[in-house]
Order: sequence, then structure tokens, then C-alpha cells
Amino acid sequence: MDDELLKKAEAAAARLLKFRQTKRAFREKMRRKGFTPDVVDAVTEKAERLGSINDTDYAMAFAHDSVLINRYGKIKVMKSLLQKGISRDIAESALGMFDDEIYLENLAYFAAKFFDADEEIGTEEKELFKKKMLSRGYTFRQIDSFLECGV
Repeated sequence: MDDELLKKAEAAAARLLKFRQTKRAFREKMRRKGFTPDVVDAVTEKAERLGSINDTDYAMAFAHDSVLINRYGKIKVMKSLLQKGISRDIAESALGMFDDEIYLENLAYFAAKFFDADEEIGTEEKELFKKKMLSRGYTFRQIDSFLECGV
């Protein structure tokens, strides 16, 4: 492997690693910059050794922000992590830090915004709420359980 090419790749990697990203995203960006597979492998391995790329840390941070800040459901977060190249085991572990209670709290947040507190909630409104929450990644079980508890 050419030392000059490796130095160029390391410089490009340093610029890319200013932002948190998955191993897969990093590798794709390096390949698009025109580096050969063996150079990409070497630079990726070095970045992993140094802790600059860590899919577990990425998944934990992504899940935290997605569930607690953006209030997405487990299904949507899992799908996003898998699309980003995170392994199913790591994604499940990251989502394992949240119990059903946090998802119910998020559903309550959306219900407060969705339903008029002064009016009785009809079947049609509940169905619209279900549809919206399904699109945010909540499960039928979570939504039904929440609605059964009374909104």
C-alpha cells in the first residue's frame, strides 16, 4: 500500500470523522472519494481502534435522541438503525434501554396535542391518532394499550 495514498486517506478520514457516523457510512464516503478497498479497510480499522468509529455508541446516541427528543417509536428507530448499517444485535441493545413506560409517555405527549381536552374522543379521532402514531413507529399494542387506559 502506497504511503502517500494512505496519508491522503487519513487526512480525508480526519475530516469525515468530525461528525458522528456509522462504520458503513464512513466506508461509503471513503469509497466515493476514490480510495481503494484496501486503503478504506486500513483507515477504517485505525478509526475503530482509536474509537473514532463505534457503531454501538452511535446506535445508543441515535436511539436516545430518536426516542426521547424526537419521540419516535421503537419500530421506526429500529428500521432507521438497520438502514444505517447497524447490526440488529446492536440496534436491539440500544433500544433495550427504554421500557414501555417511555413510549406511553410519548404517546401521552402526542395525545395532548392531538385531542381537544374539552371534547369526547370518538372512534374516528382514535383511528386517525392510531394511524399517525403507527407512522411514527409505535406498535398496535402500545397504541391500543394507551387508548384503553383512557386519554
